[in-house]
Amino acid sequence: MKYRIHKKDELNWEIMEWQAGGQIISRGRYAGQAMKEGWRPLGSYHGRLEHAAVALLEIATKAALPTGEGLDTETILEAIDSAKEAVLAAVEAVTPAEFAKKSTKGRKPKKTT
Repeated sequence: MKYRIHKKDELNWEIMEWQAGGQIISRGRYAGQAMKEGWRPLGSYHGRLEHAAVALLEIATKAALPTGEGLDTETILEAIDSAKEAVLAAVEAVTPAEFAKKSTKGRKPKKTT
């Protein structure tokens, strides 16, 4: 899976997952239509970048682990390693401009003279 950490507003970092397009939606309002590819929010919001990175490590590790009983240590360590790579890529992709982003939602921008 491919993940990214995105600054939603000045208080929240959001974890997003890449959704491949092409699959057909099976139920709901858009049933029968093809999914569009793009970044999908996972509903995970964090006040600090490091907290988002730790949460992403957990999400990516769970996604990398095979389901079922009897997981051995080697399989678990491989899942953690692949999750660490996903977190590292997501954190490295955060730009300085995004890090400094401030929200103007609900406020008028300050006038400069």
